Amino acid sequence: MNLENRYQELRREATVLAGEPKDIPQRAAMLHEIYLDSRGNHGFAEIATHGALWGFRFFETTGTLGNLADMPEAPTPTTPDLFQKARDHERRELIDYARREDLIPYFREVESESGPVVTMEGRERLMLGSNNYLGLTGDPRVKAAARDALERYGTGLTGSRLMNGTTPLHRELEEEIAAWMRTEDALVFTTGYQANLGCLSAILNASDTVVADSGDHASILDGCKLSGARLRPFRHQRHPSSVHDRRLSCDARRVSTTPCARSAD
Repeated sequence: MNLENRYQELRREATVLAGEPKDIPQRAAMLHEIYLDSRGNHGFAEIATHGALWGFRFFETTGTLGNLADMPEAPTPTTPDLFQKARDHERRELIDYARREDLIPYFREVESESGPVVTMEGRERLMLGSNNYLGLTGDPRVKAAARDALERYGTGLTGSRLMNGTTPLHRELEEEIAAWMRTEDALVFTTGYQANLGCLSAILNASDTVVADSGDHASILDGCKLSGARLRPFRHQRHPSSVHDRRLSCDARRVSTTPCARSAD
């Protein structure tokens, strides 16, 4: 039986009761059953809530829960506008103007190989937002290795590294990095954002305090927030006095984060 039919059946059962004070527990139980049936169904939940509110208001006035058969029809369920926030954004007019004047800097199409200078939408542009610091994406040796990997592993691993996306290439790279850095092991993340998010959220905890440069990348701040650590920002290139704040617990770990080598967005 679907929810709507169940609701109608409950209404019919409820009309049998006289509505006297002695029947109130039964009426309340039926309203509760309507509520339980409505969970997970937005439209039916509105109908059930409407019925419950009408019943309780009737009880406040007459001392009984009334006859559910006389309950007014529920309002038509409404669907919330998930994009209302974007439509009403305070900068909407500015964004619309920038779009009309072709001033939006995002999602520009790059039509050439990544390098210091790229072809973007038919024009040569300086690339200042890339993380291709050493220019290795165009190195012939890197291209040849990528072709070999393509022939062996295909165009994708169809899964995360955690489950089924780790190949011998990953482990070889991590072993080389660990040997170069003289560490026990190394872990390679897919993106820089994931590296900061994964590392910071893993090594920090709620008892830690992070003194963060306001110029930190969002991935650093998000990693700190995900860990539950207390976040104390300071202005870029200003002395982080919070590190020496005596009000902090002597037992609490204090970590300072600041951007170093990175591209200019």
